[in-house]
Amino acid sequence: MGNINSKGRDWGSVVNFDDLGKLYAAVAIVWTVVLCAGMAWLTSHRHLAYLKMRNIPLAIAATATLHVYLVKILLAYTVNGHFSCDAEFWIMNIYLPMGIALFQANMVQLQSISGQQQKLLEGHRFALKAGKPLRRPGFRGLWMEWRSTSAAKRAELLIAAGMLLVTTAIYLASRKFHRSWGSGVADPKPAMCRKGWEWIPSTIWQLVFSWFYGPYVLYKIRNINDVHYWRLQITICIIAGLPGSPLWLAALYSTQFRLVNRFWVPPMWLAPGLIMMQFVTIFFPIFEAYKSRHQLRSTLDIVESWEGKRQGDASATESGSSRQNSFYGGNKSTLSSTIVSSRRREMYTMAHLDKALVINATPLLNFAATKEFTGENIVFLTQVRDWRAAWKRAQRNFGVVTGQSRRYLFNLAVEIFVLSISTKTAHFPVNIEGKIRSDLEAVFGPAVLDVEQDRDNNVVDPFNHPSSCEMGLVSAKAFETKGAPHVTIAEYNNSDQALSKTEEPVPPHTMVLNLDASLCVPESVAIPVSFDEHVFDGAEQSVKYMVLTNTWPKFVDSRKEHGRSIGGKAASLMESFRLRLQKK
Repeated sequence: MGNINSKGRDWGSVVNFDDLGKLYAAVAIVWTVVLCAGMAWLTSHRHLAYLKMRNIPLAIAATATLHVYLVKILLAYTVNGHFSCDAEFWIMNIYLPMGIALFQANMVQLQSISGQQQKLLEGHRFALKAGKPLRRPGFRGLWMEWRSTSAAKRAELLIAAGMLLVTTAIYLASRKFHRSWGSGVADPKPAMCRKGWEWIPSTIWQLVFSWFYGPYVLYKIRNINDVHYWRLQITICIIAGLPGSPLWLAALYSTQFRLVNRFWVPPMWLAPGLIMMQFVTIFFPIFEAYKSRHQLRSTLDIVESWEGKRQGDASATESGSSRQNSFYGGNKSTLSSTIVSSRRREMYTMAHLDKALVINATPLLNFAATKEFTGENIVFLTQVRDWRAAWKRAQRNFGVVTGQSRRYLFNLAVEIFVLSISTKTAHFPVNIEGKIRSDLEAVFGPAVLDVEQDRDNNVVDPFNHPSSCEMGLVSAKAFETKGAPHVTIAEYNNSDQALSKTEEPVPPHTMVLNLDASLCVPESVAIPVSFDEHVFDGAEQSVKYMVLTNTWPKFVDSRKEHGRSIGGKAASLMESFRLRLQKK
């Protein structure tokens, strides 16, 4: 055994800088460096869509706040009681509960996003996202600003204020931390200062989070099966935090832990759970980014190889008749496997994504909304698809769209911009390049500003005012998952003939453009000269590329897994039926 103080943490006058103390200090330093590197990576890549939905600033704030308390307990043996009891009290009652509260908010993020995506999937109408009201002076202005915040935000602020108030009251009421007034013994021994009724609130907070709120969250998210490992991350966080609080209390008040407490201080029972919570919160998103990057390279390689194959097919067809005869005679199974492999590669191409969006986007939308939480991308692509179809069917004079039709199409385009692109008004803005968004802002921004001004001018009931216009591209049937026809990969793959029958196929699930144009954008708003049928091309290409490289490969793989699962079950049933016939 190395050089370890036999007395352990004895609250003596000398710090424990023995081998065990050095080990604790090394763990604190190394883990801090690793954690800071992970947080720096997440901060620099926070623009990625699958990281943006996780609310990376909130996750980093929770991790950093808990890390303050973690470093304190990791160094508890080393400093050997040479740490202010007052400072420990504030860390225990502020940093630990605040870190846990931030973790709770981060965990609820999954449930909130899943619920919002489900509403999007069910075709709920979404009003314009309410802007922040103008601040009025005085108490009335503060009260209006308070009322404008969400219920969840108000609850968080009230909990934080309550924690600070309770902690301050306990600090002032106990003579352990000052000699002036209060109850208890002034200047107690360091070991006794860490015990008593003053520490009960932080203990209760730990127990409530670990044993009540945590399992409740697990119950609420039990039916969420996302591809981001988010539910798994939350499950690990909650399970890892279960043993800490009971063991900490037992070590603090039970004499049977006296020997263990010398080398493994009571708060250290919380350390494994805290480290695991930090690990999955920071490094699960990094792992997802690595997998997404690998999938992107794989998808691009598949598309590139498929395009190369298509270019080579023309030259191969000319001289392929003689080789084809010998090939068929030589190995038909090889030909069959080659065709199947080629078909599978073809499924990852942009052509098949376009085909899926035209034939029936519902299965893809259902997957994107329930598993990847990117349903807004599919909704936007279908909106642009239907808007472009409306443009092609618009009335024309000498080949030019008439003024009335152009005004109506402009209103529809403004609606798409408001609901799916603008970060100020959209509940689910698509993730596109800044230049594309700013170009669209220049085209539609004045119209949106006019609509918002009409809404704000109606102080009595702004959202029922005709000018505020609950702008919604809703689907009567497209977003209904119950009873929606199931489209398999094979149906997407064998639909070329159906698509070739008509130049402009009418999707079986078409968005209902139920906007009364005269009620939304005032006639006084001039239609920009740059507004034409290609106004959404850049945004559409950007979103479609994102879907092709992220959502579509996962969707294709999930359909394959579903097909294999059904095939396996069918084979099992057939085999059992065959055995039963043999017995008879």
